[in-house]
This record gives sequence, C-alpha cells and structure tokens, in this order.
Amino acid sequence: MPPQAWSTSCSRWAGSLGLAVLVAVYGTATRNAAAHPAAGLSGVALQHQVLAHGMSTAFGLAAIFDVAVLVLVLTLLRARKPKVPDTPADLIEDEVTANAIGDTIGD
Repeated sequence: MPPQAWSTSCSRWAGSLGLAVLVAVYGTATRNAAAHPAAGLSGVALQHQVLAHGMSTAFGLAAIFDVAVLVLVLTLLRARKPKVPDTPADLIEDEVTANAIGDTIGD
C-alpha cells in the first residue's frame, strides 16, 4: 500500500473512531441528565437543559482531545530537528549526493 493511501486510511479510521466516542459520550450524558432532572423546570426547559448538558460534555471531551493532540504534535516536532550542515562544503556535498540519487532514480 502506498504511504499516501495508508495516511488517508488512518485519518479516516481515526476520524470515525473519534466521532463514535464523542457520540457515545453525548448519548450517555443526555440519558443521565434526563434520568436526574433539575427541580422546578418545565418540559421545554428540561429538554433544553438535557440537550445543553449532553453537548457541553461532548464538547468538553473534544477540547481535551484537541489539547492532547496539540501536546503530541509539539513533542514530535520538537524531537525532529532538520539537519543543518556544519560547513558550506558539507552543504555542497549534500547537494551533489542528492542530485546523484535523483539521477539514478530517474533511470
């Protein structure tokens, strides 16, 4: 499987799994809010409260996911530093090597 197809497949799989988790959290939060209603609310106000509770819980978890991914990305980017040549001669040597590799790939 080509690397680009692998990346696309993983992205779709991760997106589907993340959405499934958030929908499950939303459903659980709304069921719990409906099972334990706040006192003194009318029917419409209770529905609004249940909906708001489910949405805020799911969005809170999504925010936690976002922060975790941000920390992971920053950690991985910091660990991967580009190679900087020590001298101009090293830079020229790297370019010659890259050109030679490119010539053999095209053959």
